[in-house]
Amino acid sequence: MDRIEFTAFLVLMLTGISDTAKAFVPVGNGPASSLPSTVLFLTSVTKDRIDFPDASLEEVINFLQRTGDVPAENGVKLDCSRMPEPSAIRVNLVEKNLSLLQAVSLLAEQSGANLQIEPGKLILLPKKNRTGR
Repeated sequence: MDRIEFTAFLVLMLTGISDTAKAFVPVGNGPASSLPSTVLFLTSVTKDRIDFPDASLEEVINFLQRTGDVPAENGVKLDCSRMPEPSAIRVNLVEKNLSLLQAVSLLAEQSGANLQIEPGKLILLPKKNRTGR
């Protein structure tokens, strides 16, 4: 699956998840309270411009973590600490009007990571090699 097919698939999946999540958002403490609230936050918060033509994964994640007018306690934690040396992994992300989930998905693709979504967290995990290690 090439990048365009993957992006189209991701958008279709997120549209369905986002619409479903809106119907089931519980009253509580924001995105940290449930998985649907977390997905809704990740798909609805956008960055107008991301301009990192050659940066470390850690640097871009730190930038994305700062969501402007959203207080840290009401946001979603973006975690790349389980990646081997996130400060040494080089990525290229120059885009406009991306949701947090779209941006981190592109970073995961470039850095060879899988994404794991938990209530209040989006975690980048290293992909296992073919032998399962």
